[in-house]
Amino acid sequence: GCDAMGECMHGACKGCCKACDSVGDFLCPVDKPSPIFTLFSAAVNIALIVVTGMGIAKTLSGDKDTDQTLMWLAATLVVGVLNILFAVYIYRKFAKATSWNQKEGEERQSAWKAACNLCAYDVGVFLYFFVLVFQLVWSFMDGKFVTCDSTKDWCAEAEDDVSLARLLIWVYVFLGGCVMMFSVCTSACNSKTSRRGYTEVQPAYKTGEQ
Repeated sequence: GCDAMGECMHGACKGCCKACDSVGDFLCPVDKPSPIFTLFSAAVNIALIVVTGMGIAKTLSGDKDTDQTLMWLAATLVVGVLNILFAVYIYRKFAKATSWNQKEGEERQSAWKAACNLCAYDVGVFLYFFVLVFQLVWSFMDGKFVTCDSTKDWCAEAEDDVSLARLLIWVYVFLGGCVMMFSVCTSACNSKTSRRGYTEVQPAYKTGEQ
């Protein structure tokens, strides 16, 4: 189960722990999950939103028969927004589950157990899986939707935006998984010990601290 997975993967994350010592507390904070995936998602998907927004503006300035191109660009823009919202959502859920300051009666989960439980049981993660699959399939369907006359300047520019948007989706989907794994690994550094001094950190309600 998730407990066994956590014990197995804890040792595999030692390299990430060493990397954390060199990059500092902003990317690898001691008392909370790493924001690397959230920052990565925001950077890639803000770029995606800007690119698709520019493509929509260029398409609207062109011929009237551009409904399919607009549909592809608009749907891709919405996907970018959903990706950012998911990054914030998963960070908050993961941070709550792995926080050292649990409320009395609540049990702190190790990083890998929290990740496993979110993937296996969280409704939001389950629903986002369909968004993830959709955007990957959608990125390969641009040729069927972008049907304007590429000899026209506005269309050629819009097609460039579509190509860049497709590339950004691929970067997010294929590289994002690795970035997320790194974020979980850095949190696993704090699963049993704190990086600072490698001493056990107790929840506030157990130590009496507020």
